[in-house]
Amino acid sequence: MVSLWVMRRLREGASASGSVTRSLATTARMRIETFSLRVDKLDDSDLAEPGRVEHLVGEFRFEGTVGEPILIWEGMIQGAGAREDALAYFSGNVAREKPRRTTLLNAAGFDPLPDEEFWPVIDSLGGRMWERTLDAAARQLSEQQDEHILRWAETAGLRALALSDVLDAAGVDTVHELDVIGASLGMGETAYSRVLADPDTFDPGWLADNSPQVIWLGDHALARRLDGEVWVETSFSVRQREINQREFEQLEQNHRDRGFPPERHETSYRAARALIEDESGFRERLVLFPYDGPTAQSIERAERATASFGGTVAAVELDWNAGTAGLIHGDIFTVKRRSTLPVADYLERYTTSPEPRG
Repeated sequence: MVSLWVMRRLREGASASGSVTRSLATTARMRIETFSLRVDKLDDSDLAEPGRVEHLVGEFRFEGTVGEPILIWEGMIQGAGAREDALAYFSGNVAREKPRRTTLLNAAGFDPLPDEEFWPVIDSLGGRMWERTLDAAARQLSEQQDEHILRWAETAGLRALALSDVLDAAGVDTVHELDVIGASLGMGETAYSRVLADPDTFDPGWLADNSPQVIWLGDHALARRLDGEVWVETSFSVRQREINQREFEQLEQNHRDRGFPPERHETSYRAARALIEDESGFRERLVLFPYDGPTAQSIERAERATASFGGTVAAVELDWNAGTAGLIHGDIFTVKRRSTLPVADYLERYTTSPEPRG
């Protein structure tokens, strides 16, 4: 877990320096390496004393600029004469993030489905927009062919767009618009038609945390078929982005009206570990790279960030952790291997010594 003890953070453009310690803990069948970050110039008066380190592997000093990639570990892999040897060193981390494949599809302009082919998927929810019922509805829809699912997604998008027009005209708060659209669709044809004719008939009791997900059941159904994340562009997608932007601007205005100081941009980071090949051989490298939430390009960004310090990326992986909320103290990367090797043998085979740069 990334520490939340330190609340004061370095702002974008500031110089950053500190240290990264690599430690090893063991269980009967597992070897767990932890890279822990400690940043200079942060107020650490409330920082708890570090926990006991079972085996200290080494410490790496880093320097960088907030908002840019920061090198936090570098070490040569000894005895790796061929790429296969280096890959054997690098592989085996069961704590890495599983690669995600994102597919972008365009359903805008597809012929909408007739009512008798659209509403049964909605009816299967039974008016309950819960994770379990939404997943079951997506599974039911996923049994159809891709074109049918895309037409279903476009049909939902057209109905959402029509309702959005009515809600906007009625002055419905932007912050709640997607929730109201999703809940109105999710309650079925009769409820949707009634709200479309008169928004005042909407019942707030229909709302659930996952109400907006009804709009994107087609995305979820295709994700099941294609075994990865799917984003479907429909006739509603442009409006959805406009709603999201208006919501952001409204929240910003509310902050200003209440006298809160403007939010200052803070760079969030994520850690990547890479196998780097250059003229001197193979090296292990860890880099923090700017991260603004889950995207289809996370691996590509990690590759660019790790390559920016020289050499060619032969392999790269992301920690399972979803990222940090700024450059702060805490554990930043975990390597976990199933192994029963004695500590000395494990350290020799799977760890590198910190290598100062420059």
